[in-house]
Amino acid sequence: MATNNELSKKILTENYEPQLKPFVEEFFQDRCSDLEVLKSEIKAGNWLEAKKLAHNWKGYAKPYGFAYLGELGAEIEKIASENPSSQKDRDNIEQLVETVGEYLKLKADQFNL
Repeated sequence: MATNNELSKKILTENYEPQLKPFVEEFFQDRCSDLEVLKSEIKAGNWLEAKKLAHNWKGYAKPYGFAYLGELGAEIEKIASENPSSQKDRDNIEQLVETVGEYLKLKADQFNL
C-alpha cells in the first residue's frame, strides 16, 4: 500500500482539464459513493460488479485530475476479473480499496472539499 507521502507526491502531479473544473467536486463526491458500493460488492463476492466499477474509474478519472484513481481502478479490475479466491488476492484487493480511501481523503484536502 502506498504511504500518505507517496500518495501526496502523486496528487501533486495530477491536473484536471480546465473545462472540467466546475464538475470536479461532483466527480469527487460520486467517487466517494462508488467506493462504498465497491466495498459492498467485494464483501458480497460480486466480482463482476466490482470489476465494472473499477473499469469505469480507469476510463474516466484522469481528465478530472484523479489519474492515480484510474491506476488503482486498473489494478482492482485485474484482480476482480480473476474472481479472487485466494486469501492473498483478497488481501491485495482490500489493500487497494484502502488506498483508494486514503487517496480520496487527500484529494479532498487538495480541493478543499
